[in-house]
Amino acid sequence: MAASQALHEKEAAIEVASAKTAEAQQHAASAEAACEAAVARATRAEVTAREVCAENEMLDQALERALNELDELAQACAALHARAAVLGDDLRQVKVAHARVAAASDDERQANDKQEGASLLAGSATTGVVQPTATGTEALAHEQ
Repeated sequence: MAASQALHEKEAAIEVASAKTAEAQQHAASAEAACEAAVARATRAEVTAREVCAENEMLDQALERALNELDELAQACAALHARAAVLGDDLRQVKVAHARVAAASDDERQANDKQEGASLLAGSATTGVVQPTATGTEALAHEQ
């Protein structure tokens, strides 16, 4: 009996060892699958990271081009603004000069009208008849 009991205990121990071995193999297989999945995820993450880096580089280049364009536009706007200021100053000077010429023409016309009026009065004093005269605009039209 002792031999049979020892054999039985040996077989039971072998069964327990086999079960633990099978369980360990399952854990090892599961760990291997998890490791393979982790490697696959890491590979995909690395590819995604490279793609993101490339996209970031393209975005940086596009941003740089946009900033350069904005700088060029700002310079063009500044040049246009300066030109508009110069033109505005020129127009103001022309306006002032035109106002001076117009005022001088009005003063000259009024002086001529006074002189004509005086001549007519002097002429009417001798003849007693006042002759109608053309207005300054009509006189200019006849001269041309």
